[in-house]
Amino acid sequence: MEQAAQWSGLVPEWLAAMEAGALDVTAGDFERACRGIAVDPTVIYRGDDTPKWRMTRFRAASTPDAPLPPAAIRALALGAELGRVLASLLRRLGRPVPLEQHRRTEALRSAPEPWEQGYVLGERARARLFPDPGPIQDVEALLADLGVHVGPVRFGVREIEAASLWEPGAAPVILLNAGLRRARYGLSRRAILCHELCHLLHDAGEAQMTTRVSWSEDAGNYDDAIEQRARGFSPAFLAPREQVRSALAEELGAKRRPDAPRVVGAIARRWGLSYEGAIWHARNCRLIHVADAQHLVARHSASPQLPWAHELEQPLPTAAPALVHAALPDRRSPIMDGAGASVVLAALDRAVISAGRAREILTWA
Repeated sequence: MEQAAQWSGLVPEWLAAMEAGALDVTAGDFERACRGIAVDPTVIYRGDDTPKWRMTRFRAASTPDAPLPPAAIRALALGAELGRVLASLLRRLGRPVPLEQHRRTEALRSAPEPWEQGYVLGERARARLFPDPGPIQDVEALLADLGVHVGPVRFGVREIEAASLWEPGAAPVILLNAGLRRARYGLSRRAILCHELCHLLHDAGEAQMTTRVSWSEDAGNYDDAIEQRARGFSPAFLAPREQVRSALAEELGAKRRPDAPRVVGAIARRWGLSYEGAIWHARNCRLIHVADAQHLVARHSASPQLPWAHELEQPLPTAAPALVHAALPDRRSPIMDGAGASVVLAALDRAVISAGRAREILTWA
């Protein structure tokens, strides 16, 4: 109750009395209470929601070694609610969610290794979603075209990299940890986004709901088989093996085998991979030996560098840009700094929602 009061800006005793039905609640206070627990008040008014059941869903995303703090549970609830709101607006605008037709839940198989399964799924997804040869210039723009909203949030712990949320009737949502350096740099961010794309496409639990939290290497579910599969999916989607081999032969020449650093550098620069990511991708493309890969990783770890500037992606802005709309002078919440904002503005322009409702959605935090 104390945490909900802090999020909503209301007094704990008042919230307890409201929950017990012991007082009359104004519309403004009811909205503040709903925002505090990341539930859309308009849905509660209609009697279509069960907030306690939803929060249970997000607690289940914890792992024994890495329980989710309240801030992370609320962030997941907020992302899921946003997916439902955006889907409602898209339906009223007559727009589909293109990614829906490509979703294929895939159970893990006993063989080959999970990362190898990820490579197969990544290359298949690349052929369906972006069949053009060559590097993907902007992964986030591609996701937006597919109907995926990407928004930064504060999870309350630095070890969470991102989370994926999707359920029937909602729009897919990827939440990036705004407090994580890897989520702010272009090359690592595009890898994280493709990792989460794998979860959206292929991982779902009860009632076809996707609720996946991806932890960093030193915490949580990093060694989980589903996470290993998603880590294989990401480079395969960004840089399909046959395309990499062909481009490398053209760039470096095919008469003699180039040395490992040149191979890795060429892959990283052309396809938009981090240096370490390019090392292992080169190995998995059978372009360098495992001993060379291990040596390069050790050398890179001894003298780590931030991902270099790259033309394929841009860093996230330090603050959400101002809304460009005469009826909306306010700045949007950081979580709305993605494709969802354009959906809300389109709904406002088409008179699907009022300016007040648009402001409510865009400033929800």
